Amino acid sequence: MGALVLFLAAIVGTSWTALAAWGLVAQFTRSAPSELAPLEVRFDASSSRVSGGRIAFYQWTFGDDFSGSGVAVVHRYAVDGTYLVTLLIGDGQGQVAKLEALIHVSGSAEVFPFGTGVGQAAPLFELPDLEGVPVRLADFRGRLVLLDFWGTWCPTCTKTLAILEDFRRRHEDDGLVLVGVTSDKDATTPADYLRANGFLDFVCLWGSLKDARAVQELYSVTGVPHVFLIDRLGVIRFTGKPEELKDADIQPWL
Repeated sequence: MGALVLFLAAIVGTSWTALAAWGLVAQFTRSAPSELAPLEVRFDASSSRVSGGRIAFYQWTFGDDFSGSGVAVVHRYAVDGTYLVTLLIGDGQGQVAKLEALIHVSGSAEVFPFGTGVGQAAPLFELPDLEGVPVRLADFRGRLVLLDFWGTWCPTCTKTLAILEDFRRRHEDDGLVLVGVTSDKDATTPADYLRANGFLDFVCLWGSLKDARAVQELYSVTGVPHVFLIDRLGVIRFTGKPEELKDADIQPWL
């Protein structure tokens, strides 16, 4: 079953732009001007737009169990940390656009820029699993993630999957989860392979071949297998071939 791949944020400096949906485009900027108190951040969604109408509501969640509304808001965080900020806008006719972005707050708002290199925030995406249930990368915030791009048609991929499963099994009590994006032509083939080989705790994502390839392109992956180690804050700590990943790469982030 095909499904829409939802890319939750594209980052440009300190502003974020969502993919256009039904003529709605959600955008916001963040700033921490000197007149604000420490840990206060101003969010401004005035650059959001809708074709042929007006935006009826702006709804914010700040990633710390607090929410707000309005085109521009100031929020004060209680402690330093990395937070997933969500903006929902609607046109009053049932159409809604959503945007999510990471900010790091440490006296003032510092951004982990989205990218595919070590030290960058892993690009956010949503993709169904092999049973069609939507899964977001952000769902694993607070856990250590091995994100593997693979396919059953690739002998090296199936061979190195055992390496990643060994890491998962040894560190699962520390919160390590193994997530894969398969580039198979259907969902049945990888599902059968994983079941037959005992990879029952492998969170495998697909949706459609087009959707899977879109996520692969988002991560600038040109060949499989390719694995990313993503820490509990969503920051990439390793990128490369699975056989290059060592326990020493994982240990500092457990």
